Amino acid sequence: MPVRIYRPRWLAPVSPAVFFIHGGGMCLGDLDYEHATAVKICEELGALVVSTGYRKAPEHPHPAQVDDCYAALRWMSDNAAPLDFDPERLAIFGGSAGGNLALAAALKARDLAGPALSYVMALYPMVDHRNTTPSAHEVTEIGAWDRRTNVEAWEWFLAGQEPDGYAAPLHAEDLAGLPPTFIDVGTADVFRDEDIALAQRLLAAGVSTELHVYPGVYHAAEHYAPDAEAARHMWTVRFRALRRALDMQPVPVDADRNGHDS
Repeated sequence: MPVRIYRPRWLAPVSPAVFFIHGGGMCLGDLDYEHATAVKICEELGALVVSTGYRKAPEHPHPAQVDDCYAALRWMSDNAAPLDFDPERLAIFGGSAGGNLALAAALKARDLAGPALSYVMALYPMVDHRNTTPSAHEVTEIGAWDRRTNVEAWEWFLAGQEPDGYAAPLHAEDLAGLPPTFIDVGTADVFRDEDIALAQRLLAAGVSTELHVYPGVYHAAEHYAPDAEAARHMWTVRFRALRRALDMQPVPVDADRNGHDS
């Protein structure tokens, strides 16, 4: 799998790190697709970020995507020393399909005894293949992802398979033992109801869970209206949660915040 490594100019000794998975409905995107988001995380946190690619549907249906992301996560953890980060402070981060894969990789890490993860940040994750919730019916022709695109993406991703818990994390048999998890979603997002249901299941399983539901916000809105007050607020909340989870201080005001990739 291709990976891209982002290092901030200002990096604390034995820094924490973030494993980043881009979105795209399991069928779109590459390392450039959310490059700006990976840079933003690197700069704002002052942490190492490793972004991974993965195979895409329909040419490569499930479990190719999950397997690729988990393999890249293991590689990152196994190379903590040469990458110079603290393996005990490793978060996994993804939005939309990337949120699904972040949760799926965390489930695999639990089931296969590693790598250890400190935190899961899943932004408006794609977690339910059924498309039967009220929001799945309400959200049509709103934003970049709606019922039509979601139904098609799941068909490509599953290719006729009955989904397991790695494909549709909402329906994983057991969610206990996952790391503390952060979920956010907007009320105008096709994934609204499934994400709320996921948060409820995580809490019932004893997983420390933080859920934010933003009024009027559509899917991935911060990428299309980055200067909107809601978008800025969402990022503020996310970075606050990541710093708390990874035991980090804010990047010094006078630090060079421009991250670079390798």
